Amino acid sequence: MHFLSPQSGLLTLSHAILALSIPFPNPTLLSSKNNVFLTTCTTRSILTDETSSSAILYAGTPSTTNPTAIGTVNSARAIQWAGSTRRVTLDGAGVFESRIERGADALPKSELAGYATLETSTVAGGKEEYACFRDGEATFRFVGGILGEETTVCKTEFWCASLPA
Repeated sequence: MHFLSPQSGLLTLSHAILALSIPFPNPTLLSSKNNVFLTTCTTRSILTDETSSSAILYAGTPSTTNPTAIGTVNSARAIQWAGSTRRVTLDGAGVFESRIERGADALPKSELAGYATLETSTVAGGKEEYACFRDGEATFRFVGGILGEETTVCKTEFWCASLPA
């Protein structure tokens, strides 16, 4: 596997390429220990088109070279992050629960939109707290399949930064 930092705009995950366009919205993101991006993803392939909602975790500083975990909301279709409590299992990291306020999807970029927690055994006390902010601009792009015939584009609706303990 070959990975580049999120700032460089390109990550390669086995047979997938993840291109990032992340305009860091706030200095808080740069100093946060962990960041979770709440996204709406559209996958297009020769046979099907699907929309889903995923949480993408980066543990460590923003120079971390690859996502630590990606989890998809269990739903037959994409969900709204705003106005509900959502739980997503982040493989190997724990269970992430977001509580984004109703109407937060209409907030300007970088405005406080809600809170979240990551339940994990790797943090003292088993729970890490997050503050979540409106994004609406950053995108992730995955290209997969043997001939690159499947493309997934994820738009970040909100990003959540871990809070100091």
